[in-house]
Parts: sequence; structure tokens; C-alpha cells
Amino acid sequence: MRVLAVTNMFPTTAAPYAGVFVRREIEALRATAEAPEILVCHVDTIASTPAYLTGRTRVARAVSEFDPDLVHVHYGLSLILTARVRRPTVCTFHGSDLNIPWQRAVSRVYGRRLAAAIFVSDVLGDRGPQRTPTHIIPCGVPVELFRPMDRRAARTLLGLPEGAVLLAFPSSPSRAVKRYDRFEQVVAAVPGAVGVRFEGIAPDDMPAWLAAVDCVVLTSDTEGSPVVTKEALCCGSRVVSTPVGDVAGQLHGFSGCGVAPSFDAGNVAAQVRHALSQTGPDAQEAARRFSTRAEAESVLRVYREVLAG
Repeated sequence: MRVLAVTNMFPTTAAPYAGVFVRREIEALRATAEAPEILVCHVDTIASTPAYLTGRTRVARAVSEFDPDLVHVHYGLSLILTARVRRPTVCTFHGSDLNIPWQRAVSRVYGRRLAAAIFVSDVLGDRGPQRTPTHIIPCGVPVELFRPMDRRAARTLLGLPEGAVLLAFPSSPSRAVKRYDRFEQVVAAVPGAVGVRFEGIAPDDMPAWLAAVDCVVLTSDTEGSPVVTKEALCCGSRVVSTPVGDVAGQLHGFSGCGVAPSFDAGNVAAQVRHALSQTGPDAQEAARRFSTRAEAESVLRVYREVLAG
């Protein structure tokens, strides 16, 4: 099976965490018994918005030279890049491509001829292209990398204060939808808390940062199926979130975790204080639920269905 993966987000030297979940899925697919041959066509529209149009030539050339059995597009806006491709096409919708109104409109228009649509959470399903076979496949976590680590050792390694209550903001403050202003209000409402920003951290270093903090706090206005929350759970780290995406389902049954009843910073802070009074989540259970291996097998089933149909 030959698959052309077209994506506008993929790790680079300048942005090592951009689209890391896409790379992980591809690595997991290559590691399966079926081991499809996958060529990645990364068109960096983050660095250059006009690349949505100029990148079509690169994609067309890749289709001609690689001759894939199917095309797997990651992120709804990337469908613009494959508008002229006449191969069975699958698209994974990751969140903002359906949560942000103008992006949803574009994703729906270009997604009309999809052979199948994959949503990383069930809350996105109703917003995606209509009359298309749909599948819910959350992004997985490489559990061999994300696993528990001694908190004191992690703080020593990273040079973080040992006695402080460290709350993590798992994104860049420059991303408005992540609401760093709300996070700052939460930190101010938790006694002794110090905020830590996960920005510019290499993916392989992330487990130590997750182990070092007392709680990962997601303060976003919208999400699809955030990966950092699953990574935190697999490291045995507490997680508190605003009521977004599929986070409530992710955190269900895990100690030291919770979803605030609203987006109010005071409610989020109250949930954080409650989480800090409990033990952390069961990392072994998280690894069982969120592995990239399970994700890859689900994606392969979609590929087989598309090619058989």
C-alpha cells in the first residue's frame, strides 16, 4: 500500500513540535505488520500562507512520481493543496479547521469529494463535510517515550524550583485561542503557584517537563482532541481543562484531573486546587488507552475500507 501524506504541519528544525502528532502517526503506521509505504509532502503554510496555492504543484508532482494508492490529508485547509488530485483521499480534521467558522467553511467546500473523513474527536463530527463516511480516531501518544519520571529528578534536570507549585501552560502565549490571559488569572488564584510555559521545547524533552510540573492547565477557548493532555496522563501528571473538545472523555476515571464547569478562570482555578489535593493519574491505564499503536491500526482499517470500496 502506497500512501501520500499531505500536511501543512510537520516538525521542522525551527518548529520541532509543529504537527508532531502527524509524524508520530506516520511512524506508527510504518511500524505495523502491514507497513504501508508513506511519502510525506509537507507544505509549510504556517511560514507562507500563499503556499496553499503554490504548493499544489509540489503535491501534483508527488502524486505523479510516487503514484500512491491513496492520499491522506492532515488538516482541513490542506485539502486546498489536493484540489486537483484524482486519487482516493482521506482527511483527518484536527480541531481549528472545523472549530473556527471561516476554516470550517473552507474545509467543508474542499472536503466534498472525500472518500473518508477522520475526526480526532466526536465533537467535531457534526461540523465536518456532509455525506462522507466518517471515523473517530484520536491522535495517540508514543508510550515508550511518555512515561512516568521522578518529579524531583525532573526538576533538578530542568533547573526548576523544587518547592514551588508549578502549573504548566502547554502552548505559546501568542496563540490567542489558547488564552494565556486566562491561565495567568488561574495561576494568581492558586496559592504558591508559579506558571511554566511549554514553548519551544523539543518533543523528546517534553516528558521531563510534564513530570516536573504539578498540573497541566488547559485554558483554551476551543480544542479538538489535544495531544498534550494524553501525554501528561501517560507521564502520570495531573490535568485540568476548560470544557473543550474531547478532554472530558480523556480525563474520565483519572485521579487528580478534571474539567471546569465553565470557562471562568475562577472555576478553572477551583478545579486546579481540587486536583492538587489528589494523587496523580494512573499512567499505565493512560498508556493502554492512548497508544499510537492503537491509533495506527484504526487508520489502517480506514485505508482498507477506502481501497476496497
